[in-house]
Amino acid sequence: MQRGKGLDFKVLLLIDNAGGHSDDMTYDGVQIEFLPPNTTSLIQPMDQGIIRAFKALYTRNTLQHLVDAMDSDQDFSLKDYWRGYTIASCLQNIQ
Repeated sequence: MQRGKGLDFKVLLLIDNAGGHSDDMTYDGVQIEFLPPNTTSLIQPMDQGIIRAFKALYTRNTLQHLVDAMDSDQDFSLKDYWRGYTIASCLQNIQ
């Protein structure tokens, strides 16, 4: 369609800096630019609300689990609680 009008094929592809994106991609007529680190939520306003809501819920759930642990164990140790907080604990909290 563009060539019929005498226009070259040109595209600007913006990619975030997620680890799964390769930086050695090259295509004719495609200029690939990577966004700076930690800018996705600033550039994409919809992400701001999602990230804010996720952080609020995650923090609330984490603190609720902490309070529940304190209430159920008379020998509760905050240091031991956080030492026992693993990635599995984090994923259960997210779920």
